[in-house]
Amino acid sequence: LFQLEQDYLNLSEVLVACQHRVTKIENELDEKQHELEDANRLIEEQNKTMEEYKKSVQLLQANLAESKSDQSDLINALQQQWEQCKDEVLTLKQKVRQLQQEKEELVAKDLARNGLQSMGLQQAQPMGAYNPNGNGYNNNN
Repeated sequence: LFQLEQDYLNLSEVLVACQHRVTKIENELDEKQHELEDANRLIEEQNKTMEEYKKSVQLLQANLAESKSDQSDLINALQQQWEQCKDEVLTLKQKVRQLQQEKEELVAKDLARNGLQSMGLQQAQPMGAYNPNGNGYNNNN
């Protein structure tokens, strides 16, 4: 009987120690559970942030593509305008040369006419040309 009492006391002590260990393990488990919940919340927040970043990157990529397209369109339009301006400049240069040549011819005719008039002569007109001083036409035949 004494041995049974001793065993009972020993078992009681072991039971109390085990209960104490179980309580300690449960407290540690609760603590780890809270840490796990905090970590999961943090992961969810990071995932949301990552999704927002992905959306921002996609939007920036779309904007970049649109900007490149706009830039390409602008470059093409500017190149077309450049070609048109270059053609206009060439046309105007040709017109200037033509007008300068006409001016030189008119100046030469004017000088020739003024030179003849200063000598008291009139400039000969081609046959059949209109002559306002005579009968209307210069027939010279």
